[in-house]
Amino acid sequence: MPIAQTSAVASSFSGISETSSPQVLLIGSGKGGVGKSTFSAMLSKGLSEHLRVLLLDFDLCGPSIGILMGDKGEKVFKGSKGLVPLEHSPTLHYLSIASLIPTGSAVIWRAPKKIGLLGMFADSIDSTKYDWVVIDLPPGITDEHVFAVERFPRAKALIVTTSQNLSLEEASGTISFLQKKQIGVVGVIENMSTFECPSCAECTPIFSKGGGKLLADASAVSYLGSIPVLPDTTIIPPALAALVSLLAGNGANPNTQ
Repeated sequence: MPIAQTSAVASSFSGISETSSPQVLLIGSGKGGVGKSTFSAMLSKGLSEHLRVLLLDFDLCGPSIGILMGDKGEKVFKGSKGLVPLEHSPTLHYLSIASLIPTGSAVIWRAPKKIGLLGMFADSIDSTKYDWVVIDLPPGITDEHVFAVERFPRAKALIVTTSQNLSLEEASGTISFLQKKQIGVVGVIENMSTFECPSCAECTPIFSKGGGKLLADASAVSYLGSIPVLPDTTIIPPALAALVSLLAGNGANPNTQ
């Protein structure tokens, strides 16, 4: 079902535009390698065509948002409060640890140091500049997840998975964690669902079919559609375009007007 016609999804965002602070959307997966960060970047880019967006890379040990944003080696500096986000476009800013450390460096930090940096990321959210804050979470269930749900208790969450059994199992655990923390899970996106042959345009499932829908049904959350393997990530697929349209229609922050 097209996301625009999914009343359960629309109702989960009811009243959002009436608030006076940026809305927070957590992007989780459970298993790594399912395209979560790419999805986060594409969603943020699409949403920034309508509203002002801040994309935060909470994956401290495997940051990739900088690369996906076309990072040109700019460094992040401290501001009067938190850090000064880098600009991808006038309406899309981002923060990633990759801009704070030498290229290729391993991040071997214990929890207190991680939480300290995430606190600076969170302090960088200017309620007068942004309508949406999109947070790319790391795989698994980590200290970063706990910080995110405790710092942003009114956040919504979206789960990205493939139809592979292992991915579905891990994603189920992430949904369970979020629900126990009383974070509203907007729904499930099945990523890399099919591959389109460049010669004949036939679409072939890469993993089993329909796993994302089964996970959504089992978790009592909405299924937001599937996204094929995308050779060109600048092209927004229908399922993602529908999600962007829904968020853009419900997330304007009065303080940014």
